Amino acid sequence: PQLGLFDPLATELSSSELCPLSPRSILEAILFVGQADSRATTAAEIAGLMRGVEEAEIESLVDELNAIYEQTGRATRIVAAGAGFRLQVADELAFIKERFYGRVREVRLNQAAIDCLALVAYQPGISREKLEEQRGQPSGGVLNQLVRREMLEMRRQPAGKGKKFSQHYYPTDRLLELTGLGSLEDLPQAEDF
Repeated sequence: PQLGLFDPLATELSSSELCPLSPRSILEAILFVGQADSRATTAAEIAGLMRGVEEAEIESLVDELNAIYEQTGRATRIVAAGAGFRLQVADELAFIKERFYGRVREVRLNQAAIDCLALVAYQPGISREKLEEQRGQPSGGVLNQLVRREMLEMRRQPAGKGKKFSQHYYPTDRLLELTGLGSLEDLPQAEDF
C-alpha cells in the first residue's frame, strides 16, 4: 500500500495505526524495498516518489538517517553505490551476513578481464568489435564472464552494414562499488599522472 504518498486509504485507518510519515521514513522505506534488479536507487528515482522533495535534498536526508542509525546503534547504514543509494548491514556487523550467507569467495581477475573492464569504463557503450580491435584479440569469452559477474552490462543495439544488432558494453553500479568509485568521473585521467 502507498499510505501517505497518496492518501486514498489513509482515511480508513486511525492515526495511531499509521507510521509517522516524513521524507526520512519514506526514503528509508524506498531503500528497504530496493530495486527488483538489485541496482542502487538514484536520488532522482527517490525524489520522484516523494511530494515536495527535490533530488538535491536526498543526500542530506541520507546523512540524517545515517546519523540516527549510528546514534541509536542500528544495524543498517545507507551507502552510496554507483550513482545511487542502497540500505545495507553496517560494516561492523558484516560478519553476521557472512555467517548467514557464507563467505563470499574472492575471485581474481586475469589481465584480459582487467583490460576489458578498463576499456569499457573509459569508453562506456563500446562495441565488442571496437574493444577487440583495441585489444588486438578476441574477447567474447572474457566479456561474457564479466557480464555474468554483473561487472558489465551488455546491450544489443541496431547495427549497420548488413548486421542486425551489435553488442555494446557498459560498466555497472556493481563494478563502481567493487572498485570504490562513486562514478565514472572518478576514474584517473592521463593528466593525473
